[in-house]
Amino acid sequence: MNHYRYKVKVNGKWKVKSIYIPVGKLPQVKAAIANKLGAAAIVVEILGKKL
Repeated sequence: MNHYRYKVKVNGKWKVKSIYIPVGKLPQVKAAIANKLGAAAIVVEILGKKL
């Protein structure tokens, strides 16, 4: 698993986006998914990207 897919609402429509996960961030992302953190928290806080 090296991509994280999430849904985001753009112009009133839901779109699926995919973001690459660097190898060093994989354990953090797996832990966040296990702890049921939302997509916004994973993308913004862990991966440092904007939605």
